[in-house]
Amino acid sequence: MRHLARPPAVDVPTHPEHMLNGLRLILNQERVDVGPVHWVIRTSDRGDAFNVRGKRGKWTVDTAVAANADLEVIGSRRSLAEYLTTTPRMRSASYPGIELKGSDAEISRFLKAIAVFPQLAQAPGQS
Repeated sequence: MRHLARPPAVDVPTHPEHMLNGLRLILNQERVDVGPVHWVIRTSDRGDAFNVRGKRGKWTVDTAVAANADLEVIGSRRSLAEYLTTTPRMRSASYPGIELKGSDAEISRFLKAIAVFPQLAQAPGQS
């Protein structure tokens, strides 16, 4: 996922579990800590559902979706892939095809946390 700096091509199948595991890896690597969070990511076209949880910079993804999430993120598989691979400065709470259900504070925490993803490739010698 480190090399992925643009949304997938139209003819490329999207798999939310791969995208979310990539997100989890980067969140763990960067030790992102926005307090304890529980997000549910749902696909509107396939009925997929995933928990993303974070606490003290440790992140997990699983499919045993539980109630009482802080935030729900809903979109088609394609919309979710495009949203997560869009550069953070282009991502917003009103992104086309994505519905964020939660308080303004929870939406802000979500956007802050995922701002590390995707990690854009840098030219040699840059840091």
